Amino acid sequence: MLRKLNEKNKVNIYSVNDEKFKSYGRVIKGYDFTLNGFEYHKCSEVNIAVTDFVLIVGHTWDINRNTYNVENAEFFYIAKGEAIEVYQTTLHLSPCKVHDDGFKGIVILDRGTNTPLEYKKDEIELIDYLLLMKNKWVIAHPHREPLIRQGAFPGIIGENIEVFYK
Repeated sequence: MLRKLNEKNKVNIYSVNDEKFKSYGRVIKGYDFTLNGFEYHKCSEVNIAVTDFVLIVGHTWDINRNTYNVENAEFFYIAKGEAIEVYQTTLHLSPCKVHDDGFKGIVILDRGTNTPLEYKKDEIELIDYLLLMKNKWVIAHPHREPLIRQGAFPGIIGENIEVFYK
């Protein structure tokens, strides 16, 4: 599947087992993910692939004045059954499907993440202008109107890249 994805796209897509993924997160091994939960969480996000998918990631330190250039993004293939920890310094959003049926995954986050803010966005400092929900900072591509209508800042610079799998 990874070879097929790379043949169909103009960006390189790497396996999460590739060395390049180490600064974005880590592959979690040795657990049976039918368990009821994890004991420890450090503000990262755990993703368990129920189906194959591609995750587009970047680093928060590449954000400049609330904008992010897609030229800095990298693409990683996560196979069904693999689990990863995405570090708190890793930009990411919903995975990209690699099958007609879409994708399925399990996401584990700190309690309260993605819940409504308790104050108005105009009351926050510029540094937190990207804050959309509790513990969720979002930068949208200017063409992604549903995210912008929700209050995401349209700060993605460059092409709105699509992952092709056919």
